[in-house]
Amino acid sequence: MACEKLQGGDALRRIETVRIETVRVGDLFPEEPHKRKCKLEILESAPQKRTIKIGIDQWARTYHLAFPYMQFIQMGWSLMVSFTNEPIKNLEDTLYFPPLPNVYSDGVVCLDPKGKTKPKIQDLIGLFWHTNFSREAIWPGWREAENLFCGPENFACRRNPYRCWEKRTEEEGLGFIANMPWSKEIDLLAFCLLGR
Repeated sequence: MACEKLQGGDALRRIETVRIETVRVGDLFPEEPHKRKCKLEILESAPQKRTIKIGIDQWARTYHLAFPYMQFIQMGWSLMVSFTNEPIKNLEDTLYFPPLPNVYSDGVVCLDPKGKTKPKIQDLIGLFWHTNFSREAIWPGWREAENLFCGPENFACRRNPYRCWEKRTEEEGLGFIANMPWSKEIDLLAFCLLGR
């Protein structure tokens, strides 16, 4: 897989642009499979600490969190985000759901890019990091964050798992995030097939 280090502010690694052809058998007419070609552009960032804001208006709170390797996958106007503990080597590697608000359970980010032309992936990534994470798609991420950062007995943490994530970041730096037992997998081919 060809990779290149991108120039600029964030340390991003470009993963080769991929074209996938998927075939879906229709429920109504199984003899006429639906073929779909999609082009995915994938960038990966190394583990890092980032500041994000969760909430809106006077209820917004800033968190300083450690992030593992992150894959940013663009198809058209949509952006999918995933976590891994190591850099991906190929598209068969398992990608994991990032437990963040604004990310649907399939890894697709709730974004509203403006403009009449398709945004570049770097613009979508910038929009992802600089937007306030809201409650539009909060529950899948919140529940997964509870499971990963709180444990079943820590009820105070379960009220705000992002505070627990932040506390571990303060105490342990990037070290703990590289060994997280991410559990919920996301499906790259389904992303292509559904064409969000």
